[in-house]
Amino acid sequence: MTDWDVILDLLQCTLECQADILTGKDGLSEWFISHVLFARRNPDKYNQFFEHTYYQLTSENVYCITESFHTSTCLIYLGDDRFLVLGPYLTQAPNEDFVNQVGMENRLPVSMMTSLKHFYSKMPLLTHVRVHSIARILQNHLGIRDFRDFLILSIEREDTSHMDDWFSFQKKHVLEYQNMLEQKYQNDLELCKCLIRGDMEGCLQHQSQKNSSFIRIDPRKNDSFSHLVYDYVFNVLYRILTYAAGVPASHIQELQDKWNRKISDNAKHPNHGEFGSEMLQSYCKLVQKKSLRGHSSYVKKVLAYIDLNLSAHITMETLTHHANVSSGYLSRIFKEEMGETIMDYINRERIFRSLPMLQNKTMRISDIGTCVGIADANYFARLFKKYMGETPMEYRIRIEKEGIQIP
Repeated sequence: MTDWDVILDLLQCTLECQADILTGKDGLSEWFISHVLFARRNPDKYNQFFEHTYYQLTSENVYCITESFHTSTCLIYLGDDRFLVLGPYLTQAPNEDFVNQVGMENRLPVSMMTSLKHFYSKMPLLTHVRVHSIARILQNHLGIRDFRDFLILSIEREDTSHMDDWFSFQKKHVLEYQNMLEQKYQNDLELCKCLIRGDMEGCLQHQSQKNSSFIRIDPRKNDSFSHLVYDYVFNVLYRILTYAAGVPASHIQELQDKWNRKISDNAKHPNHGEFGSEMLQSYCKLVQKKSLRGHSSYVKKVLAYIDLNLSAHITMETLTHHANVSSGYLSRIFKEEMGETIMDYINRERIFRSLPMLQNKTMRISDIGTCVGIADANYFARLFKKYMGETPMEYRIRIEKEGIQIP
Protein backbone atom coordinates (compact mmCIF):
# COMPACT_ATOMS: atom_id res chain seq x y z
CA MET A 1 0.00 0.00 0.00
CA THR A 2 1.52 3.28 -1.11
CA ASP A 3 1.62 6.01 1.54
CA TRP A 4 0.81 8.89 -0.77
CA ASP A 5 0.74 11.49 2.00
CA VAL A 6 4.43 10.88 2.69
CA ILE A 7 5.27 10.95 -1.02
CA LEU A 8 3.32 14.16 -1.59
CA ASP A 9 5.05 15.85 1.35
CA LEU A 10 8.43 14.72 0.04
CA LEU A 11 7.68 16.02 -3.46
CA GLN A 12 6.53 19.39 -2.18
CA CYS A 13 9.67 19.76 -0.10
CA THR A 14 12.12 18.68 -2.82
CA LEU A 15 10.45 20.35 -5.80
CA GLU A 16 8.89 23.31 -3.95
CA CYS A 17 5.74 22.98 -6.03
CA GLN A 18 2.22 21.73 -5.49
CA ALA A 19 1.70 17.95 -5.55
CA ASP A 20 -1.79 16.45 -5.51
CA ILE A 21 -3.62 13.26 -6.36
CA LEU A 22 -6.78 13.76 -8.42
CA THR A 23 -9.56 11.47 -9.59
CA GLY A 24 -11.23 11.51 -12.99
CA LYS A 25 -11.61 14.00 -15.78
CA ASP A 26 -13.74 16.40 -13.74
CA GLY A 27 -11.19 16.37 -10.95
CA LEU A 28 -8.43 17.30 -13.40
CA SER A 29 -10.44 20.13 -14.94
CA GLU A 30 -11.49 21.58 -11.59
CA TRP A 31 -7.92 21.40 -10.27
CA PHE A 32 -6.50 23.25 -13.28
CA ILE A 33 -9.11 25.98 -13.11
CA SER A 34 -8.43 26.42 -9.35
CA HIS A 35 -4.62 26.20 -9.37
CA VAL A 36 -3.47 27.45 -12.76
CA LEU A 37 -4.06 31.17 -12.58
CA PHE A 38 -4.63 31.75 -16.30
CA ALA A 39 -7.04 28.84 -16.61
CA ARG A 40 -9.64 31.01 -14.91
CA ARG A 41 -9.73 33.28 -17.94
CA ASN A 42 -11.30 30.55 -20.05
CA PRO A 43 -12.37 27.46 -18.05
CA ASP A 44 -14.33 26.08 -21.00
CA LYS A 45 -11.08 25.69 -22.93
CA TYR A 46 -9.60 23.52 -20.16
CA ASN A 47 -12.74 21.43 -19.96
CA GLN A 48 -12.61 20.88 -23.72
CA PHE A 49 -8.91 20.03 -23.52
CA PHE A 50 -9.44 17.28 -20.95
CA GLU A 51 -12.51 16.08 -22.83
CA HIS A 52 -10.27 15.36 -25.86
CA THR A 53 -7.14 14.09 -24.09
CA TYR A 54 -8.42 12.33 -20.99
CA TYR A 55 -8.87 8.88 -22.52
CA GLN A 56 -5.41 9.05 -24.15
CA LEU A 57 -3.60 9.32 -20.80
CA THR A 58 -1.80 6.09 -19.90
CA SER A 59 0.58 4.99 -17.15
CA GLU A 60 3.44 4.41 -19.62
CA ASN A 61 3.82 8.09 -20.41
CA VAL A 62 4.62 11.18 -18.41
CA TYR A 63 2.61 14.19 -19.55
CA CYS A 64 3.55 17.82 -19.28
CA ILE A 65 0.72 20.25 -19.96
CA THR A 66 1.70 23.77 -20.95
CA GLU A 67 -0.39 26.76 -21.90
CA SER A 68 0.01 30.16 -23.47
CA PHE A 69 1.68 31.69 -20.41
CA HIS A 70 4.35 28.97 -20.43
CA THR A 71 3.51 27.45 -17.06
CA SER A 72 3.86 23.66 -16.94
CA THR A 73 2.05 20.95 -15.02
CA CYS A 74 3.15 17.32 -14.92
CA LEU A 75 0.60 14.46 -14.99
CA ILE A 76 1.34 10.83 -14.07
CA TYR A 77 -1.41 8.23 -14.39
CA LEU A 78 -1.54 6.03 -11.28
CA GLY A 79 -4.30 3.68 -12.34
CA ASP A 80 -7.86 3.40 -11.02
CA ASP A 81 -8.69 6.73 -12.69
CA ARG A 82 -6.22 8.56 -10.42
CA PHE A 83 -3.53 11.05 -11.39
CA LEU A 84 -0.53 12.55 -9.66
CA VAL A 85 -0.22 16.23 -10.52
CA LEU A 86 2.97 18.28 -10.05
CA GLY A 87 2.91 22.00 -10.57
CA PRO A 88 2.30 24.49 -11.90
CA TYR A 89 5.95 25.45 -12.40
CA LEU A 90 8.21 27.26 -14.87
CA THR A 91 10.83 25.55 -16.99
CA GLN A 92 12.93 28.67 -17.54
CA ALA A 93 13.91 31.67 -15.44
CA PRO A 94 11.32 34.46 -15.65
CA ASN A 95 13.73 37.19 -16.71
CA GLU A 96 12.70 40.43 -18.39
CA ASP A 97 12.84 39.00 -21.91
CA PHE A 98 10.76 35.97 -20.94
CA VAL A 99 8.02 38.06 -19.32
CA ASN A 100 7.94 40.51 -22.24
CA GLN A 101 7.69 37.64 -24.72
CA VAL A 102 4.75 36.10 -22.85
CA GLY A 103 3.07 39.51 -22.75
CA MET A 104 3.48 39.95 -26.49
CA GLU A 105 2.25 36.45 -27.29
CA ASN A 106 -0.89 36.98 -25.23
CA ARG A 107 -1.34 40.61 -26.26
CA LEU A 108 -1.30 41.83 -22.69
CA PRO A 109 -1.40 45.58 -22.05
CA VAL A 110 1.75 47.11 -20.63
CA SER A 111 -0.12 47.95 -17.44
CA MET A 112 -0.43 44.24 -16.60
CA MET A 113 3.28 43.39 -16.92
CA THR A 114 4.09 44.21 -13.29
CA SER A 115 1.42 41.79 -12.09
CA LEU A 116 2.72 39.14 -14.49
CA LYS A 117 6.26 39.55 -13.16
CA HIS A 118 5.02 39.24 -9.59
CA PHE A 119 3.10 36.07 -10.46
CA TYR A 120 6.16 34.48 -12.08
CA SER A 121 8.39 35.44 -9.13
CA LYS A 122 6.29 33.14 -6.91
CA MET A 123 6.47 30.16 -9.29
CA PRO A 124 8.87 27.25 -8.63
CA LEU A 125 11.50 26.71 -11.33
CA LEU A 126 12.05 23.16 -12.62
CA THR A 127 13.48 21.58 -15.75
CA HIS A 128 11.74 18.91 -17.79
CA VAL A 129 14.73 16.64 -17.16
CA ARG A 130 14.34 16.88 -13.40
CA VAL A 131 10.57 16.38 -13.52
CA HIS A 132 10.98 13.43 -15.87
CA SER A 133 13.54 11.76 -13.59
CA ILE A 134 11.23 12.19 -10.60
CA ALA A 135 8.35 10.76 -12.64
CA ARG A 136 10.46 7.73 -13.62
CA ILE A 137 11.26 7.04 -9.97
CA LEU A 138 7.58 7.22 -9.09
CA GLN A 139 6.60 4.98 -12.00
CA ASN A 140 9.22 2.47 -10.94
CA HIS A 141 7.82 2.62 -7.40
CA LEU A 142 4.40 1.77 -8.84
CA GLY A 143 5.84 -1.14 -10.82
CA ILE A 144 5.43 0.55 -14.22
CA ARG A 145 8.52 -0.47 -16.17
CA ASP A 146 7.33 -0.16 -19.77
CA PHE A 147 8.34 3.49 -20.11
CA ARG A 148 7.58 5.33 -23.29
CA ASP A 149 7.84 9.08 -23.77
CA PHE A 150 7.75 12.36 -21.94
CA LEU A 151 4.89 13.98 -23.84
CA ILE A 152 4.25 17.73 -23.87
CA LEU A 153 0.62 18.66 -24.46
CA SER A 154 -0.11 22.29 -25.24
CA ILE A 155 -3.31 24.20 -24.68
CA GLU A 156 -3.82 26.80 -27.40
CA ARG A 157 -3.52 30.36 -26.38
CA GLU A 158 -6.56 32.58 -26.19
CA ASP A 159 -7.82 33.61 -29.60
CA THR A 160 -7.92 37.39 -30.04
CA SER A 161 -8.35 37.39 -33.82
CA HIS A 162 -12.07 38.07 -33.51
CA MET A 163 -11.37 41.53 -32.08
CA ASP A 164 -11.91 44.24 -34.60
CA ASP A 165 -9.42 46.63 -33.20
CA TRP A 166 -6.33 45.61 -31.19
CA PHE A 167 -6.01 49.12 -29.82
CA SER A 168 -9.53 49.03 -28.44
CA PHE A 169 -8.60 45.74 -26.73
CA GLN A 170 -5.58 47.40 -25.16
CA LYS A 171 -7.58 50.45 -24.18
CA LYS A 172 -10.22 48.32 -22.46
CA HIS A 173 -7.68 46.47 -20.28
CA VAL A 174 -5.70 49.61 -19.48
CA LEU A 175 -8.89 51.35 -18.40
CA GLU A 176 -9.87 48.41 -16.19
CA TYR A 177 -6.42 48.42 -14.62
CA GLN A 178 -6.50 52.17 -14.02
CA ASN A 179 -9.96 51.94 -12.46
CA MET A 180 -8.79 49.14 -10.19
CA LEU A 181 -5.80 51.21 -9.05
CA GLU A 182 -7.99 54.28 -8.45
CA GLN A 183 -10.37 52.25 -6.28
CA LYS A 184 -7.49 50.66 -4.38
CA TYR A 185 -5.75 53.99 -3.69
CA GLN A 186 -9.01 55.72 -2.80
CA ASN A 187 -9.80 52.93 -0.33
CA ASP A 188 -6.33 53.32 1.24
CA LEU A 189 -6.85 57.07 1.53
CA GLU A 190 -10.25 56.61 3.20
CA LEU A 191 -8.71 54.14 5.67
CA CYS A 192 -6.13 56.77 6.62
CA LYS A 193 -8.82 59.42 7.07
CA CYS A 194 -10.87 57.08 9.27
CA LEU A 195 -7.89 56.34 11.50
CA ILE A 196 -7.13 60.05 11.94
CA ARG A 197 -10.79 60.57 12.94
CA GLY A 198 -10.75 57.56 15.25
CA ASP A 199 -13.58 55.98 13.22
CA MET A 200 -13.26 52.31 14.17
CA GLU A 201 -16.10 51.03 11.98
CA GLY A 202 -14.81 52.89 8.93
CA CYS A 203 -11.26 51.62 9.51
CA LEU A 204 -12.33 47.99 9.64
CA GLN A 205 -14.57 48.36 6.60
CA HIS A 206 -11.81 49.82 4.43
CA GLN A 207 -9.23 47.39 5.77
CA SER A 208 -11.51 44.50 4.81
CA GLN A 209 -11.62 45.81 1.24
CA LYS A 210 -7.84 46.22 1.27
CA ASN A 211 -7.25 42.68 2.51
CA SER A 212 -9.47 41.21 -0.22
CA SER A 213 -6.90 42.32 -2.81
CA PHE A 214 -3.78 41.54 -0.79
CA ILE A 215 -1.83 38.40 -1.69
CA ARG A 216 -2.20 35.88 1.11
CA ILE A 217 0.58 33.71 2.47
CA ASP A 218 1.10 30.65 0.28
CA PRO A 219 1.10 27.63 2.64
CA ARG A 220 3.28 25.72 0.12
CA LYS A 221 6.11 28.23 0.35
CA ASN A 222 7.98 29.97 3.12
CA ASP A 223 6.47 33.30 2.13
CA SER A 224 5.97 34.65 5.65
CA PHE A 225 8.86 37.12 5.28
CA SER A 226 6.88 39.39 2.91
CA HIS A 227 4.04 39.50 5.44
CA LEU A 228 6.50 40.23 8.23
CA VAL A 229 7.62 43.29 6.27
CA TYR A 230 3.97 44.11 5.59
CA ASP A 231 3.21 44.18 9.34
CA TYR A 232 6.25 46.35 10.12
CA VAL A 233 5.37 48.82 7.35
CA PHE A 234 1.80 49.23 8.54
CA ASN A 235 2.94 49.62 12.13
CA VAL A 236 4.99 52.61 10.99
CA LEU A 237 2.14 53.97 8.84
CA TYR A 238 -0.38 53.73 11.69
CA ARG A 239 2.13 55.45 13.99
CA ILE A 240 2.43 58.39 11.59
CA LEU A 241 -1.35 58.69 11.15
CA THR A 242 -1.94 58.48 14.90
CA TYR A 243 0.52 61.30 15.46
CA ALA A 244 -1.29 63.32 12.77
CA ALA A 245 -4.47 62.69 14.77
CA GLY A 246 -2.99 64.59 17.71
CA VAL A 247 -1.93 61.74 19.98
CA PRO A 248 1.20 62.53 22.05
CA ALA A 249 4.32 60.80 20.74
CA SER A 250 5.00 59.01 24.05
CA HIS A 251 1.75 57.02 23.81
CA ILE A 252 2.35 56.18 20.18
CA GLN A 253 5.88 54.98 20.82
CA GLU A 254 4.69 52.69 23.58
CA LEU A 255 2.10 51.10 21.27
CA GLN A 256 4.51 50.85 18.35
CA ASP A 257 7.11 49.12 20.52
CA LYS A 258 4.45 46.67 21.67
CA TRP A 259 3.57 45.77 18.08
CA ASN A 260 7.22 45.54 17.03
CA ARG A 261 7.73 42.95 19.75
CA LYS A 262 4.63 41.03 18.67
CA ILE A 263 5.69 41.05 15.01
CA SER A 264 9.18 39.91 15.95
CA ASP A 265 7.79 37.07 18.08
CA ASN A 266 5.39 36.11 15.29
CA ALA A 267 8.33 35.78 12.90
CA LYS A 268 9.50 32.84 15.00
CA HIS A 269 6.06 31.21 14.67
CA PRO A 270 4.81 32.21 11.18
CA ASN A 271 1.88 29.81 11.31
CA HIS A 272 0.22 31.99 13.93
CA GLY A 273 -1.06 34.29 11.15
CA GLU A 274 -1.14 38.03 10.65
CA PHE A 275 -2.32 40.72 13.05
CA GLY A 276 -4.43 42.65 10.55
CA SER A 277 -7.37 44.35 12.19
CA GLU A 278 -6.01 43.87 15.73
CA MET A 279 -3.18 46.30 15.09
CA LEU A 280 -5.43 48.81 13.34
CA GLN A 281 -8.02 48.70 16.12
CA SER A 282 -5.38 49.35 18.79
CA TYR A 283 -4.21 52.51 17.03
CA CYS A 284 -7.80 53.61 16.45
CA LYS A 285 -8.59 53.19 20.16
CA LEU A 286 -5.51 55.21 21.01
CA VAL A 287 -6.77 58.05 18.80
CA GLN A 288 -10.18 57.89 20.48
CA LYS A 289 -8.68 58.05 23.97
CA LYS A 290 -5.61 60.24 23.63
CA SER A 291 -6.07 62.54 20.64
CA LEU A 292 -5.43 66.19 21.47
CA ARG A 293 -6.52 67.37 18.04
CA GLY A 294 -8.41 70.67 18.20
CA HIS A 295 -6.67 71.94 21.33
CA SER A 296 -4.35 74.92 21.42
CA SER A 297 -0.62 74.30 21.62
CA TYR A 298 -0.52 75.37 25.29
CA VAL A 299 -3.29 72.98 26.32
CA LYS A 300 -1.70 70.15 24.30
CA LYS A 301 1.57 70.63 26.16
CA VAL A 302 -0.16 70.64 29.53
CA LEU A 303 -2.30 67.57 28.77
CA ALA A 304 0.72 65.64 27.57
CA TYR A 305 2.71 66.62 30.64
CA ILE A 306 -0.11 65.65 33.01
CA ASP A 307 -0.56 62.31 31.31
CA LEU A 308 3.12 61.43 31.65
CA ASN A 309 3.52 62.72 35.22
CA LEU A 310 0.16 61.88 36.76
CA SER A 311 1.71 59.96 39.66
CA ALA A 312 4.07 62.84 40.50
CA HIS A 313 3.42 66.06 42.41
CA ILE A 314 1.98 68.49 39.81
CA THR A 315 1.66 72.17 40.60
CA MET A 316 0.36 75.11 38.61
CA GLU A 317 3.85 76.57 38.65
CA THR A 318 5.23 73.40 37.07
CA LEU A 319 2.60 73.49 34.31
CA THR A 320 3.03 77.16 33.46
CA HIS A 321 6.79 76.71 33.32
CA HIS A 322 6.38 73.70 31.02
CA ALA A 323 3.95 75.52 28.71
CA ASN A 324 5.88 78.82 28.95
CA VAL A 325 2.72 80.82 29.59
CA SER A 326 1.19 82.78 32.48
CA SER A 327 -0.94 80.90 35.02
CA GLY A 328 -3.95 83.18 34.46
CA TYR A 329 -3.98 82.68 30.68
CA LEU A 330 -3.38 78.93 31.01
CA SER A 331 -6.21 78.52 33.52
CA ARG A 332 -8.62 80.43 31.28
CA ILE A 333 -7.92 78.63 27.99
CA PHE A 334 -7.80 75.25 29.73
CA LYS A 335 -11.28 75.79 31.20
CA GLU A 336 -12.57 77.00 27.82
CA GLU A 337 -11.23 73.98 25.92
CA MET A 338 -11.66 71.21 28.49
CA GLY A 339 -14.76 72.40 30.33
CA GLU A 340 -13.14 72.06 33.77
CA THR A 341 -10.27 73.47 35.79
CA ILE A 342 -6.78 72.05 35.58
CA MET A 343 -6.92 70.56 39.09
CA ASP A 344 -10.36 69.02 38.48
CA TYR A 345 -8.98 67.41 35.33
CA ILE A 346 -5.90 66.08 37.16
CA ASN A 347 -7.97 64.65 40.03
CA ARG A 348 -10.46 62.98 37.67
CA GLU A 349 -7.67 61.44 35.59
CA ARG A 350 -5.99 60.12 38.74
CA ILE A 351 -9.20 58.45 39.87
CA PHE A 352 -9.78 56.89 36.44
CA ARG A 353 -6.14 55.72 36.39
CA SER A 354 -6.73 53.90 39.68
CA LEU A 355 -9.67 51.81 38.44
CA PRO A 356 -7.70 48.94 36.84
CA MET A 357 -5.45 48.74 39.93
CA LEU A 358 -8.47 48.16 42.17
CA GLN A 359 -9.03 44.84 40.39
CA ASN A 360 -5.82 43.60 42.03
CA LYS A 361 -6.93 42.56 45.52
CA THR A 362 -3.33 42.24 46.69
CA MET A 363 -2.79 46.03 46.36
CA ARG A 364 -3.73 48.15 49.33
CA ILE A 365 -6.01 51.06 48.53
CA SER A 366 -3.58 53.52 50.13
CA ASP A 367 -0.81 52.22 47.85
CA ILE A 368 -3.05 52.63 44.81
CA GLY A 369 -3.65 56.25 45.78
CA THR A 370 0.11 56.81 46.02
CA CYS A 371 0.62 55.21 42.59
CA VAL A 372 -1.71 57.74 40.98
CA GLY A 373 -0.24 60.75 42.80
CA ILE A 374 -2.54 61.00 45.86
CA ALA A 375 -0.49 60.05 48.91
CA ASP A 376 -3.22 60.94 51.47
CA ALA A 377 -5.49 57.86 51.71
CA ASN A 378 -8.43 59.83 53.15
CA TYR A 379 -8.18 62.46 50.42
CA PHE A 380 -8.01 59.70 47.80
CA ALA A 381 -11.18 58.12 49.24
CA ARG A 382 -13.02 61.47 49.20
CA LEU A 383 -12.02 62.20 45.61
CA PHE A 384 -12.92 58.68 44.54
CA LYS A 385 -16.42 58.99 45.97
CA LYS A 386 -16.82 62.41 44.35
CA TYR A 387 -16.16 61.05 40.85
CA MET A 388 -17.40 57.45 41.16
CA GLY A 389 -20.24 57.81 43.68
CA GLU A 390 -18.80 55.12 46.00
CA THR A 391 -15.70 54.49 48.06
CA PRO A 392 -12.72 52.58 46.64
CA MET A 393 -13.55 49.54 48.80
CA GLU A 394 -17.19 49.57 47.71
CA TYR A 395 -16.08 49.81 44.10
CA ARG A 396 -13.63 46.91 44.50
CA ILE A 397 -16.29 44.67 46.05
CA ARG A 398 -18.86 45.55 43.38
CA ILE A 399 -16.69 44.90 40.32
CA GLU A 400 -15.51 41.60 41.82
CA LYS A 401 -19.10 40.55 42.42
CA GLU A 402 -20.23 41.59 38.93
CA GLY A 403 -17.13 40.17 37.22
CA ILE A 404 -16.24 43.50 35.56
CA GLN A 405 -12.82 43.79 33.91
CA ILE A 406 -11.33 47.29 33.57
CA PRO A 407 -8.78 47.57 30.71
